Amino acid sequence: GDVQSPARCVCVGRLGPVKRVEVAIQAFGILRDRGVACELEVIGGRTEASNPYFCRLRDLVNELGLQGVVRFAGVLSPPYRRGAEPAIFAHCTG
Repeated sequence: GDVQSPARCVCVGRLGPVKRVEVAIQAFGILRDRGVACELEVIGGRTEASNPYFCRLRDLVNELGLQGVVRFAGVLSPPYRRGAEPAIFAHCTG
């Protein structure tokens, strides 16, 4: 049978704890564990060792074995038109 391309999602925005990107990363871990072919691209924010939140996210990706699923693109201009279709918008509070 035909092999489908993985579903692609993007998170776009400043990379800080208030954005709760770890929730999306954990969700993609669950999807991968359930056999869903998917990719998450995180666009925006500083992706360097001087950003402690990025370091936590990178460590989470490594801990969950999601190196082939989650990609950090850093700051892109323009950030849209990356081949993903917006289907889910999540907002975490609390």
